[in-house]
Amino acid sequence: MKRRDFLAGSGALGLALSLSPAAFASPLSSRKLRILVLGGTNFVGPAVVEQALLRGHEVTLFNRGITRPWLFPDLEKLRGVRHIDGSDLSSLGTKRRWDAVIDVWPEHSALVRETVDLLRDRVDYYYFVSSIAVYQDYSVVGLDETSLTHVNEPGWYGGEKALAEKILSDLLPERSGVARCSSITGMRDDGVTFSYWLQRYAKFETVMAPGSGEDPVQLVDAR
Repeated sequence: MKRRDFLAGSGALGLALSLSPAAFASPLSSRKLRILVLGGTNFVGPAVVEQALLRGHEVTLFNRGITRPWLFPDLEKLRGVRHIDGSDLSSLGTKRRWDAVIDVWPEHSALVRETVDLLRDRVDYYYFVSSIAVYQDYSVVGLDETSLTHVNEPGWYGGEKALAEKILSDLLPERSGVARCSSITGMRDDGVTFSYWLQRYAKFETVMAPGSGEDPVQLVDAR
């Protein structure tokens, strides 16, 4: 593929990523909700928090206070740790209630089980950011909620995400949801997945790339 062809096709994407979060806002609830965001300061988390605040909801953050602790100075922040070698969830208490929990990051299903076990009787809805890595066969056209997943293959990213989904559906039936995202990009993305090809085209006129140049690719704006 030639650099000029790539750049010509990327104009619309650049415009989409430059839009302000307000451009995507539309009220989803007529009442003010109490939302607990597990994480909330790294990549997808801040985008979730910003949208919730834009829509008038009351947001509480639970995290370590290490990644971008200066964000959202006016919000309630509960400190704790979610880690496969030992978590500290004590600040979430045993009496606090929230209308919704948004869980934006764990790749270990055990961490999801811990928070679900603690909060299941004190939240109305639990929402989990999953991944298309849960799917077994990408050659199938039209993958959807009924497609086979790696739920019986724990121990790696896709399998753990799939198992976390199952934990939610088992423990919170009718009160949980997941988003199986494809590659997410946007503000605060410190990975190389999105920028890799941009860097390659910045250095070389012609590069070897996968596919035919006409393969469908879907990127999710973090917002």
